Amino acid sequence: MTLEAYADTIVPGQKRSADDRAIAGVATGGGAVQAGALELLQWDATGIHEGLDDLVRLVNEHALAYAAERGLAPDPTVPPFVALE
Repeated sequence: MTLEAYADTIVPGQKRSADDRAIAGVATGGGAVQAGALELLQWDATGIHEGLDDLVRLVNEHALAYAAERGLAPDPTVPPFVALE
């Protein structure tokens, strides 16, 4: 979910359904996730596939710090980065 939200910040797209939390839905049409960004990131030929777990951890840690600085209470039912509006 975090990787989907991360990809959506780079190339936004529309939500896949009304309850989609990973994709913010700030654009119409398909975005990075719908275009297959996750499959591309996980493909060993990209050279970054082995660091994705670290990327997810760091993005979520940063989201927690961001939320704490602003007095936000992230939704504990989703990863911290996904919980940000």
